[in-house]
Amino acid sequence: MSSELQQAVFRARYNSGQQRLIRLAGVLLIVAKHGLRGLLYVWPLTLLVFVDFPGAWDSIR
Repeated sequence: MSSELQQAVFRARYNSGQQRLIRLAGVLLIVAKHGLRGLLYVWPLTLLVFVDFPGAWDSIR
């Protein structure tokens, strides 16, 4: 930024309540998106815990 006035205006706008709310909403949306995407890919693997494969536990016993 070239002048102190530009920096002051940027800081005032960046630190405003509305802008903080928008940034917080963006962070929450990204976290929710990645969390749901992870669940979408992982849930079939959790079903494997409940499936009884013949002979799967023989090596443990």
